[in-house]
Amino acid sequence: MHEFDEEIDALAAKILEYSLVRLKKDPPLDGPWTYDELYAEVGETITENGIGGEKALDI
Repeated sequence: MHEFDEEIDALAAKILEYSLVRLKKDPPLDGPWTYDELYAEVGETITENGIGGEKALDI
């Protein structure tokens, strides 16, 4: 199971901060992307072992 430790606490704080910044922006935000656009921008992100919270948030 997952444990709420200092690393998870820091990641949660970054996610909330990012969310607040996004909510304060005037629309439109980003809009939808096609599969090809997403893949060209970030590559393979769904893997057996995952990419981790920090890397996912950086994307």
